[in-house]
Amino acid sequence: MDNAPAGVADPRFEPEVRIDHAVVRQHLLQTLGRPVTPYRSGGLTVLRAPAGLGKTTLLAQYAGSLRSSGIATAWVNCAVGADLQKLVAQALSNASLLQGTGASLGQIMAQAYGDSGPFCLFIDCYELALDSMADAQVEELARL
Repeated sequence: MDNAPAGVADPRFEPEVRIDHAVVRQHLLQTLGRPVTPYRSGGLTVLRAPAGLGKTTLLAQYAGSLRSSGIATAWVNCAVGADLQKLVAQALSNASLLQGTGASLGQIMAQAYGDSGPFCLFIDCYELALDSMADAQVEELARL
């Protein structure tokens, strides 16, 4: 699906969990937020755990916490065969953080920072996009 119907959030750019009744793991949220490292503060955090342990829920809660404190966020749900760079550009645009586009993931991130200031990007279900191109793009993010 490339476009969600009008008035419906595109599921590629929203957490695939509901957090309104989820247990808040305050200690883990505090650990993630120490220090808050939106893009341009130089940080990449990788959260790994077996399926079903609540990684997406935790990150969705963290994203909500960041938004509540005034830090912009964008969310990407990867899919098999998806172009990570294109998804990131769409997610940043969907979150009103990007007006233009760039030729590389680094340029896209820099453009979004220039357009909107600091932000945090969440990439979920990355294991579905695992291929050499996605790996190279995440390595590029790590170098920013």
